Amino acid sequence: MIGWRGASRYYDETYKPAFGLECIAFKEGTERDGLTNIKPMSPFCRTPEEGRKVIQVMNEYGLKQGKTALKSMSCGEIPSNVVVADQFSEVFDGFSIARTT
Repeated sequence: MIGWRGASRYYDETYKPAFGLECIAFKEGTERDGLTNIKPMSPFCRTPEEGRKVIQVMNEYGLKQGKTALKSMSCGEIPSNVVVADQFSEVFDGFSIARTT
């Protein structure tokens, strides 16, 4: 299970249907209910390509960036998120970076 966590689950054929249910709920919240504060977060996204795979699955379930107020976010949890932040910013609408003390 160490390698099968975070964003990698979302596009894995085994977990994809479960993520699809989440996507349907996000879509209903934004389109049907008009909510503007829904921001799906992709945790532990290791590469921009992995992020694109997640966005592709979201598209398959009708979640399109820019179509509604929905913003696709990524957690800034690993070094690659900072090292190639410019590339990640081309994939996601924003980041959540937690500060620890």
